[in-house]
Amino acid sequence: MSLRLRLTILYTAILALTLTLFGTFLYFYLQHNLSSEIDNSLATKAVEVFNSIKIIDTYPYPLQRVVLPDVDIFAAAPDIYLQVTDKNGHIVARSSNLGQQSLPVGKETILLAAQKGYLYETYSYKNGRLRLYNLPLFLDDRLVGILQVGRSLHSASQALRNLRLLLFFGAALALLAAASSGWLLARSALKPIEKITREAKSIGERQDLSRRVPYAGPPDEVGQLASTFNDMLARLQSAYEKLEASYTAQRRFVADASHELRTPLTTIRGNVELLQKMGDEDPEVRAEALQDIKSEAERMCRLINDLLALARADAGQQPEKHPVALAPLLQEIFRQAQLLKGQVNFEHDDPEMLGEAKLLANADYLKQLFLILLDNAFKFTPPGGTVKFSFHQAGNSLSFAIEDTGQGISPEDLPHIFERFYQANKTRGGQGTGLGLAIAKWIMEIHGGEIKVKSEPGRGSTFTVTFFNIF
Repeated sequence: MSLRLRLTILYTAILALTLTLFGTFLYFYLQHNLSSEIDNSLATKAVEVFNSIKIIDTYPYPLQRVVLPDVDIFAAAPDIYLQVTDKNGHIVARSSNLGQQSLPVGKETILLAAQKGYLYETYSYKNGRLRLYNLPLFLDDRLVGILQVGRSLHSASQALRNLRLLLFFGAALALLAAASSGWLLARSALKPIEKITREAKSIGERQDLSRRVPYAGPPDEVGQLASTFNDMLARLQSAYEKLEASYTAQRRFVADASHELRTPLTTIRGNVELLQKMGDEDPEVRAEALQDIKSEAERMCRLINDLLALARADAGQQPEKHPVALAPLLQEIFRQAQLLKGQVNFEHDDPEMLGEAKLLANADYLKQLFLILLDNAFKFTPPGGTVKFSFHQAGNSLSFAIEDTGQGISPEDLPHIFERFYQANKTRGGQGTGLGLAIAKWIMEIHGGEIKVKSEPGRGSTFTVTFFNIF
């Protein structure tokens, strides 16, 4: 069952229930008012007749000594009947509209009317029903007769019957109109949703997450639905693009890692085969082959360590952090840098200038970060060039700058230097694995810092790392 049909049925059912309750209340309310009006009119008429009765003597005579009024005067309406009987039920007087008929009366009616002071009764006959009001007549506390006022219920019954027909057919027409209008309204209200559904189905079939659901209506529930759906499409598109980029990066990562590992393995295999052929015939060649094997093995170890660090980064691992005194850490880094600089001049600020400044960090990763940047600076700075390490503190932030006078980085390579396995042909010359700066960027990210680079081909580069939680 469609939503449109369910809504139409619901509208119609609610209206049917409302009309039923209202019609029932109206019918019984009118019925009660008509009954009350008839009873009141009968009682009023009886009182009028009773007040017109005259007693010609105070002595307790039979009823014949009581002078009755002309009952036809009081039976002005054709459906109002009057009748007077004695205490035994014999008719003494009656209105002419009764003809040869008489109002029903029995001893039980007379006794009950005498006991209660009045009595209402309803009788059914061939042509309808009759409502009677029985009023006892007393003379000196002695029952001498009974006054009966009757009224036909035909007009009231006809009015109620007409009302039932009116309510029935009126309700039927109202329900039909409500069902039709409800169907049209539901169709109109759900039309934007049907449009959204068709558009969503089309997007799913074409797998085009860049499309959006067009909606130009008011910001109502349908507008919110369209907006929510578009937001969901935007998030799905973003997630899909990230997943696609991640998958592409993963494939490139595997391909680059395979290539980087294959090169030293090929070198090692070639040297091993050479040693197998030559044996100990040429000690100099043997020593060179072993040195190549050692160098390539060390290169593989560095590559594997770098890959392991990046794998931890991809897994979202966070190293343990502790307060690290920066001055002793920099002193240790500078001692190791002296072994890496070769023929390059190395200048640095005095670590003691930092005093007791500390950083919530992982000491091993901080050391690796600075050594990566210094090693790159030494590697791409020609002999006689200069690498300078400086720092600057401002409030809770501390910036470290590694500046070299090397080859610099070309503008087209600069946006990609932090990508994995990326090596700028002009600047790196094929040295290294292309993972160092990617690891450096990850280390800065896990410490909440930032890394920037400025470079100009032929004039050198400056890498700046900034930490914001110095204390």
